[in-house]
Parts: sequence; C-alpha cells; structure tokens
Amino acid sequence: MAVRARLEQWRELLSEQVPSGRRLLREILTGPIQFTPVERDGKKGYSFRGEVALSTLLAGTVDCATTMASPAGFEPAFWP
Repeated sequence: MAVRARLEQWRELLSEQVPSGRRLLREILTGPIQFTPVERDGKKGYSFRGEVALSTLLAGTVDCATTMASPAGFEPAFWP
C-alpha cells in the first residue's frame, strides 16, 4: 500500500507542479523515456517505459587540487 500511495504522490506532483515534476524525473530516470506505438481494440496509442534509480549508495565530489591524507590503515607501512 505504501508504494501505491507514493506513486499517487508522484502523479500529483507531475501533473500539478510541472517544474518540480520535471526536476523529479531528471533525478530519478536513468535514461530516456521510450515511446512505442500500440494498437488496442482498434485504437492507436503509445506505451511508454522509463527506468528509474530507486536509491543512490554513495555520491559526492572531490576537488583533486586539494591535498588529502589516506584513511588510517591504508598506509603502505602498515601492510603485512
């Protein structure tokens, strides 16, 4: 039930707040939305499909110009 409620919230966001909905789609889609022509019961239309990323394990940015030290335990002097 929680998934259905979350999808309904997304539907409302996408239809009522267009700029926020576009931003949401940019963040969760891992590629383009693909549209395929279909015909059902004599009526033409399209089916669509898009893959989403449900979570991010790790993300960030590192400035390579900054000098950094290795985490404790990674120094070659301590390796067996």
